[in-house]
Amino acid sequence: MIKINLSTIKKGVKKSKKKVEFQSQLIAAVALIVITVGGVGYGWMFLSSKVSRLENEKVLANKELNSLKEKVKVVENYEKDKKNFEEKISVIEQLKKNQTGPVIMLDEISKNIPERVWLTKITESGGRINMEGNAISNTDLAGFINSLKKTKGFSNVELTESKGAAEANIPIYTFKMQCDFKVVMGAE
Repeated sequence: MIKINLSTIKKGVKKSKKKVEFQSQLIAAVALIVITVGGVGYGWMFLSSKVSRLENEKVLANKELNSLKEKVKVVENYEKDKKNFEEKISVIEQLKKNQTGPVIMLDEISKNIPERVWLTKITESGGRINMEGNAISNTDLAGFINSLKKTKGFSNVELTESKGAAEANIPIYTFKMQCDFKVVMGAE
C-alpha cells in the first residue's frame, strides 16, 4: 500500500486560504473605503452645489429686493405728490369760491338797492355783513331791507341803527344794518 502524506498539502492550503481570506478582506476594506470616500465626495459636491445655488438665489433675491425698494420709493413719492396736488387744488377751489362770494353779494345788493338809497361802507366780520349808508326816506330804507330779505343769499337782515338828519335842507336817514350772506349758485 502506498501512503501519501497529505498533511503538508493541508498546511499549505490553510496558509493560502488564510492568505485569500486576508486578501478578500483587504479588498473589501479598500472597496468600502473607496465607496465611503466616493459617497463623502458626492455628498460634499452635492452640498457645495446646493450652497452655490442658494447663494445665487440670495444674490438674485437681494437684487429684486433693491428693485422693489426703489419702486416703493417711487410710489411713496407719487402718493406725496398726489396729496400735495390735491391740497393745492383744494386751496385753489376755496380761493375761487371765496372770490365769487363778494362778487355775487355785491351783484345782489346792486340789483336790490333802490335809487334813493346808497351805501357808504360794507364790511364782513365772522360771516356777518355790516352795511352803512344813507337813504332819502324811511320808506326807501324799508324797501331795501325787504328786498334783501327776499333774496336767496341774504338772511337775518336786521336794521341796527337809523338816524334822521338834514343836509342842505334835504332829509337824510343814516343807517347801519347787519345780515348773513351765503353764496347760492343759480340765485338770480
